[in-house]
Amino acid sequence: MLILHLSDIHFKNGEAGSPMDQDHHVRTVLLRDLRQQCETIGATPDVVLVSGDVAYAGDVDEYNFAQTWLEEVCEAGGGDTNNIFAIYCHLTERQWNGASS
Repeated sequence: MLILHLSDIHFKNGEAGSPMDQDHHVRTVLLRDLRQQCETIGATPDVVLVSGDVAYAGDVDEYNFAQTWLEEVCEAGGGDTNNIFAIYCHLTERQWNGASS
């Protein structure tokens, strides 16, 4: 089983996806590197595991941005969005993959 593990991605409402987004470049490079590594090894991740803080303050918009970006991760890695598993902090009432967070 091939696992892609991401940790502490910290999306912050008001910054993520805006001109103030300090991590846009890092996320872009990560997606590029993921595509290249999958091509190099001839395999794609079976699972995307996200641990640590996903959102800066547990805001619903932060989780929405994270979900959109994780869908991009799955697309870049040739994976399935149903195989994203998150163990994270900054809990909210939001549901992720059918489980209350």
